[in-house]
Amino acid sequence: MLRAVVDRLGSTFELSSNPWQGDYGTRARLGLGQTLHHYKYRRASVALGNRVPRVVGEKFGFVRDRDITAVLDASGFAYSDSFSLDRHEREAFFGRRWQKAGVPKVMLPQAFGAFNDQAKAALTCEIISQAEVVFARDDVSLEYLEGLESGARILRSVDFTIGLVPASLDTLFEEPFAAIVPNAKLVSTGTTTRSRYIEVLRSYMAASRALGLRPVVVVHEDGDTDIANELAHSESVTVLAHSDPLVLKAMLAQAEIVVASRFHAVVGALAMGVPSLALGWSHKYAELVRDFGVPTWVTELEADAHEKFQAIYGDREGRRTIAEKKPLLVAQVDEMWATTIRAIN
Repeated sequence: MLRAVVDRLGSTFELSSNPWQGDYGTRARLGLGQTLHHYKYRRASVALGNRVPRVVGEKFGFVRDRDITAVLDASGFAYSDSFSLDRHEREAFFGRRWQKAGVPKVMLPQAFGAFNDQAKAALTCEIISQAEVVFARDDVSLEYLEGLESGARILRSVDFTIGLVPASLDTLFEEPFAAIVPNAKLVSTGTTTRSRYIEVLRSYMAASRALGLRPVVVVHEDGDTDIANELAHSESVTVLAHSDPLVLKAMLAQAEIVVASRFHAVVGALAMGVPSLALGWSHKYAELVRDFGVPTWVTELEADAHEKFQAIYGDREGRRTIAEKKPLLVAQVDEMWATTIRAIN
């Protein structure tokens, strides 16, 4: 998501991100400045950061809170019962400051909800009401937001990474392969146990072998490395990883089929015309494949892996559908950016 923002707005605006958005190397490579906010010591970090001389900030790429002229919230999926109350409190705190200072905020397409926790619901209501415009990434998220009755301007737009162009990449393997993309959140969110999740992913590897495909594990985020290594050890398969999301997208583009639990791995594969079976932990996965016109390309932990895998792999109509849908979805993203630029200007 960060790369998509830089690609679209980096030539027009000076961009910066907070210290907890990825690592320093990634921010430096993308030419981003760094705000002086601290997620825990919020008030103190703003006060102390604002005292840093401008010349020092310009020299070292620091951005004081008082120098921020617009805010883009690209959280992806942070506002729901599934995430900590502290996260909601943090964003509400900074949002109040920016709103008071007249700094426009746009919440880029992301997933929202559910909101059964009243404290989180109240803070989310406040957070979205601080924005000039809020983009819900799917119909379920839109329904959850409308239920808060915030009065915010809420629009629907698909994931904004769909149009990212993958990096150039040499052929990875001579034989056709299936990419398996794990996600530790299925365990950390309590969706399933680690042992059960490993078992399910191994069953999809077996399904790929049954169709003559080589199973390969692709690490889409660092937090999934442990699960990937366990799969590699138990199944004697290759693990692919890279720090550049455009290289990862190029890797997935070479696969015959993808079974992914990482949301943006599913996005990248579908956008490149590769059949992708989404094995996720929230409503955003089912909504994504529905956007691409293939609502059956989602699976559950209890599903028969061989049956689901074979159905998606042989779905020629589905392949045509995702290819036809992509330009329409990219057009939605273009309109979203146009609306965003108007709001922050």
